Amino acid sequence: MTAEEWREDLAFIVGTIEKVHPNPYKVASRAEFLHKVDRLNQEIPDLPDETIIVRMMEIVAFLRDGHTSLVPLDPNGFNYWYPIRFYWFSDGIFVTAVSPKYEDLLGAKILKIGNLSASDAALRSASISGQENEFNSKENIHYLSNAAALYSLGVSDNKDQITLTYKGKDGRAMNKTIKAVKTVFNSESWTGWGEMYSPPGTETITAFKRLPASEFRTGRNDLPLHLRERLPYWYALLDEDKTLYMQFNFVQNWGDVSFEEFYKGMFAKADELAVERFILDIRYNGGGDGSMLLPFVHEIIKRQYLNQSGRIFTIVGRKTFSAGVMLARMMDVHTNNVFVGEPMGAAFNHFGDAGSIELPNSKLQLNVSTIYHQLSSSADKQRYESIHIPAVFSSATYFSGRDVALESIRNSIGNKSIGELFLSFDNGDTALAEYEKRRRVFQEVDWWRPFSESEMNLTGYKLLERNRVEDSIKAFELNAKHFPNSWNVWDSLAEAYLANGKKKEALEYYRRSLELNPLNSNAANFISDLVKELEEQQ
Repeated sequence: MTAEEWREDLAFIVGTIEKVHPNPYKVASRAEFLHKVDRLNQEIPDLPDETIIVRMMEIVAFLRDGHTSLVPLDPNGFNYWYPIRFYWFSDGIFVTAVSPKYEDLLGAKILKIGNLSASDAALRSASISGQENEFNSKENIHYLSNAAALYSLGVSDNKDQITLTYKGKDGRAMNKTIKAVKTVFNSESWTGWGEMYSPPGTETITAFKRLPASEFRTGRNDLPLHLRERLPYWYALLDEDKTLYMQFNFVQNWGDVSFEEFYKGMFAKADELAVERFILDIRYNGGGDGSMLLPFVHEIIKRQYLNQSGRIFTIVGRKTFSAGVMLARMMDVHTNNVFVGEPMGAAFNHFGDAGSIELPNSKLQLNVSTIYHQLSSSADKQRYESIHIPAVFSSATYFSGRDVALESIRNSIGNKSIGELFLSFDNGDTALAEYEKRRRVFQEVDWWRPFSESEMNLTGYKLLERNRVEDSIKAFELNAKHFPNSWNVWDSLAEAYLANGKKKEALEYYRRSLELNPLNSNAANFISDLVKELEEQQ
């Protein structure tokens, strides 16, 4: 292609995004975005085609929208792949699948990729994919296996091979050079299947029993439960603890049994066996048709024996995305669900329903969001959602076959929310003790959510209704500790102290509430009344 043809494609990208996307600059700066475009326009004549493509991918990814991306379809030099798959665990970047030719790399910790540290190389590879947050970014490192991408990103000086520095079994740093394999580029669909699957057109073995990736869709009982199937949906009954486990990976109809037929049959079986716990595993759910979800959630809601705190859990993770996030929000709002795992690849409020279009000259695929999904409040600006019970895979737990999410769920008292514990026990100190226990375990995890503001506020009022005034004060004080900038929290705490006859404390907290929200007429009225009462008493 000529420089002018590349410039036409770049202008087409900008024009399409600004025309189709509901709000392309919600996160990114338009001025900085256009500055990147202008700079590439000037440099196009001096760049090879692969680098032009990577730079355009970076520009689109700069918008920080996981559904808006540029895909380098064939024929553009991106059909050379290294037969290796990496995953970013809590303790570093490791090899989860590799060609039998390089079997000694399987399960190894990668220290360096080409010219950069493993983490720096991974972040560069993530910078050319649409991404929502740091968890989505750690998931989107699949271009670490692409030869053209690594060369254009400056990770490698060679288009045909890459040298990896890894930690050997004796702890020493060792080097291994991997050669690229000419294959195909298939719109990245392989990335959705998971960390055990190889790049398109390559043959690899995995860390579990040196199996080929195809074995992870056959229901092998000798594999960890979360890796046993990567079909769109399946379930198992865990008899040892009367648990219904459902893994839901793609929101679509599949095979001879529709999704509706599947889940109705599953819940009928659960009713028959009187299961005591429901685990919905959507940690690998990358999305699909969100319109299919509400009837499914209705089936959960109407089973009161399951829809109780301590009995219903949703496992989420960095791969949970799009319609998977929609389902998580429905579970959060409509059930007594507890989230287990790590934050999802997108927040509840996000862009989606991407449409695809070919660029006029290069025929690259441009995906652009068309809808803003406001699943939470309009004031919710979070880039990721917090988790009740954190469960993060280290390399050791993953390669040993353990599932830290399931292990966390089976920890009895930890299954109930702090608010539920306040209501379940006669003494609020029991709930506070469990809170302290969790705080000691999770205090280093900045995305831990011990409770939401609204949940604990509701708990405090339920305690007041039950005439457990002292416990309501403990609940409201805990809420104020976590949400000190909420005027409503201090207003509620003041009300509890007033119910306890402690007018000076009530006056103090009403004043704090009014400082945070000068329009809080409720606090202003109580302050006026309390000041008069206290003056009369003096």
